[in-house]
Amino acid sequence: MTPTRRPRGTRASLVLVLGVLVTLLLAPAGHGQGGRPRGDDGTGFRPLRFGDPQELVDAAPFFAGEHDTRVPPPEAVLGQAHGSRLARHDEIVDYMRRLAAASDRVTLRPHGRTHEGRPLLHVVITLPEHQARLDEILDGLGKLADPRGLDAAEAQRLVETSPAAAWMGYSIHGDELSGADASLAVAWHLASSTDPAVLELLREVVVVIDPCLNPDGRQRILTLVEQATGAVTNLDHASMQRGRWPWGRGNHYLFDMNRDWLTGSQPETRARWAAARRYHPQLFVDAHEMGALDTYLFYPQASPFNPHLPGRLAAWQKRFGDEQAAAFDAYGWPYYTREWADAWAPFYSDAWGSLGGAIGILYEQAGISGFPLELPSGRLRTYRETVHHQAVSSLANLNTLAANRQEILADYLAHKRAAVSAETEGNDRLFVLVAGRHPSRERDLVMDLLSQEIEVWQTSDHLQLGAATDGRGGRVDALDVPPGSYLVPVRQPMRARALSLLQFDVQIDEETLVKERRDLETKNETRLYDVTAWSAPLLADLEGWWTTGEPAGERLTRFAWPDAGLEATADGDADAAGGPVAWVVDGADDGAVSFAARAMTAGLQVAVSDKAFRSGGRAFSRGSLIVRRADNEGDIAGRVDAAADAAVVTAYATPSGRSPDDGPDLGGGHFLLLQRPRVGLVNNAPVASDVFGHLWHHLDQNVGVPVAHLDAQAFGWVDLRRYDVIVLPPGLGGCAPELSCPSPIPWVRRADLSPFDPSWGRFERAEPGKAFLISGISGEIWTVARDK
Repeated sequence: MTPTRRPRGTRASLVLVLGVLVTLLLAPAGHGQGGRPRGDDGTGFRPLRFGDPQELVDAAPFFAGEHDTRVPPPEAVLGQAHGSRLARHDEIVDYMRRLAAASDRVTLRPHGRTHEGRPLLHVVITLPEHQARLDEILDGLGKLADPRGLDAAEAQRLVETSPAAAWMGYSIHGDELSGADASLAVAWHLASSTDPAVLELLREVVVVIDPCLNPDGRQRILTLVEQATGAVTNLDHASMQRGRWPWGRGNHYLFDMNRDWLTGSQPETRARWAAARRYHPQLFVDAHEMGALDTYLFYPQASPFNPHLPGRLAAWQKRFGDEQAAAFDAYGWPYYTREWADAWAPFYSDAWGSLGGAIGILYEQAGISGFPLELPSGRLRTYRETVHHQAVSSLANLNTLAANRQEILADYLAHKRAAVSAETEGNDRLFVLVAGRHPSRERDLVMDLLSQEIEVWQTSDHLQLGAATDGRGGRVDALDVPPGSYLVPVRQPMRARALSLLQFDVQIDEETLVKERRDLETKNETRLYDVTAWSAPLLADLEGWWTTGEPAGERLTRFAWPDAGLEATADGDADAAGGPVAWVVDGADDGAVSFAARAMTAGLQVAVSDKAFRSGGRAFSRGSLIVRRADNEGDIAGRVDAAADAAVVTAYATPSGRSPDDGPDLGGGHFLLLQRPRVGLVNNAPVASDVFGHLWHHLDQNVGVPVAHLDAQAFGWVDLRRYDVIVLPPGLGGCAPELSCPSPIPWVRRADLSPFDPSWGRFERAEPGKAFLISGISGEIWTVARDK
C-alpha cells in the first residue's frame, strides 16, 4: 500500500496533546501544573454542584406577596434555591412533614408504599376550619358523586356550600422531574401565603397534592444524572449525562404507571385508587415532561374524544386553558395546546380522573433532567425555570376551579345524575362475566372494578337473560348465566369508567377517521398518540357478554370482595387412613404456574398432568399439578399451603390415587415430574426497558421463579450453559427503512449463540411444553438444546 502523508498540522497537534498528557501523568499526585495544590483542601477534592450553576440561578420567589415566616420554605430542606436542583424523594417527604407540622392548613396522609419501600403520601391543604370538618365535606362530595336518594334541596345546598376538591398529581414518570419539585413550591405557597386571594382559594377548594407519584423511578434517574455530573456544566440536551438505560420513566419494575390506571397492576396505582376515591375530585391534574427542546403543552385536548368522557369536559378544558395561557403570557413564556395529546385512550392519569367526573388536565413541560441546557436559539434554560412553569400552571388551574366552584360542582352533579338515570340512553345495558374460564383472571378483573368504585353483582343461581353479544361478534338469543357469575350494570355512578374498561369496541367518530386517513396518506402524520382499542375482558380472554337488563331479585347479591383470601382446603375425607395421598391444583387457573414455581422453590416435587382427570370428587384439567406424599418428606402440607397462599390458588387434598372413572390414576405415566427452571432474562440497551420490566415483574412477582439478569452489553461473556430458558425482550423502536433488522436484538442473528464452544449446543425456539412456566409473557423465548 502507498503510504499516506499526514498533514504537518495534524502531527503537531498530536505531539502537543501527548506532551500535555505526559506532563499531567508525571505531575505529583494532588498537584496541578507547576506543583500547585489542587482543590480547596489540598487533597484534590472539589465539590460537585448538582443542578443549576450558582451564576445562573435567579432566586426570586415563584410567588409574590407576604408569607408566614413560621412555615419553612423548601430551601430549609434543600439547602439552596428551591428548584435549582433535584429534590430527593426523602427530602420531599421530609419537607411535607415539616409543612404539616408548621401549618394548620396542612394535613399529611400516607396512602401506600412502593416496591422499594418508599412512602407514598398526599397532603391536604385548605382553611383550618375546613380541616376541622374535612370528613363532613368529603361525605357531602360523596353524595354528589352518588346522587341516588339525594333530594333536590340537599343537592342544591351541597352545590352552593361545599368546597370543590382538586387532586394535583406530579411526575408519574420518574424522569419527568420538574413537577415533583414544583409541588413543594405550590404546597408552601398555599400553606403560608397571607394574600387574601390565596385564602379565598382555600375557602373554595380542598387541595390534595400528590407530590411524587413514582418515587422509585425518580430516585433511579436522580442517581444516574448525579453520578454523571462533572465539574464543568454540560449544556448538551443529547448527552448521556442526562440519563441512560433504563432511565427513570417506570417504577421499580419499569412499568409506565401512566398507563396503569385502569388495570392497577402496581402497588402505587392501587394505593392511589384508594386515596383518590375518598376525595371525589372535580379537578384532576397530571404534571409531565416532554422533549428537552420543546416548550410547554397544556389542555384543551386534541381530537378524537372518548365518547364516555363528561359532555362538558372540552368546554371546561378551554376555560382552564385560557386562564393558564394568561398566566404564561404575563411572563412571556411560550406554550401551545391541541397539537397532540388526544382525548381518546382512557388509561392515563387525567383520563381516569375525567372518567370519574373530574376535569382532567395534562401539563407537558420540556424536560431537561435537572440541569441547564442550551436551546437551538443559544439561550440557556435552567432547571429552576422548568419548575417555575409547573408551579404557575398549578396555581392558575386552582384559581380557575375556585372562581367557578359552584358551576363546576353543578356540572359534576349533572354528570352523575345522568349516569344513574333510567332515561339516559344505554343505561339499560348489562355486562355479564361468565365465571369459570379463567378463575384467577376473573378474580383480578372484579377486584379492579371494585377498587375503582364500579358496582358488581353476583349470581347465586342460574339466571336467564335475553339476547346477548360477545367480544368476537358471537350472538345468542338467550343467555344462560351460571351461578357465581358477575354482572356489571351500566346504570351506576361510575358508568363512564365501567364502559371504558368493559366495552368491546369503542368507535372513533367518522370525521376524525377521515382526517386521520388523509393525514396518513398525504403527510405521513397521525394525531393519535397511543393504542386505539382496548377491552379488559378480551385482554384476559374472559367470557364476557353485553345484554340488556338490570340486576335485581333474590338470585343476585351486590358483590363485595371477601376480607380473607383463598386458602388451601382439604377435600372430603382426605385426612382418613393416614392423610391425603396428594394435593392437586387445577391447571385451568393461571395461578397454577405460580404454585409450581413456589412449591419447587420450597423443595417440593411437583408433577404436571398431560390429560384431564378426576380425583377426590372433582374434575381437573390437563396441565393440573399434583404434589404426591410419596415423592416428598417433612411438612408437606405446610409447604403446600404456603405455596398455594402465595399463588392465590386452592390446593385440594385428595385421599386416593385411584381414578373414579377410566381417567389416569395419580401414580401413572400421565403425571410428569417438573424440573425447576433456570431462567435468564436479557436486559440493558438495546432492550426496550418497559417490556423488560413487564417480563421481570411477571416472572418475579406473579410466577415467583428466580430470574438471572443477563447484560446485553456483555452477552459474549455469559456462559449460556447455566440456563434452561433465555428470554429475549424486544429492542427499542424500529429499524430505519434502509436497514435490515432480522431481530429486535442485534446479536440474535443465527441459531448458534454460544460465546464459548459452538459445538456444545444451540438455541431453539421454545416448544409449549418446554417453557410452560413462562406462559403469559411477551418476548422471544428460547430454550437451550444441548447436543449429546
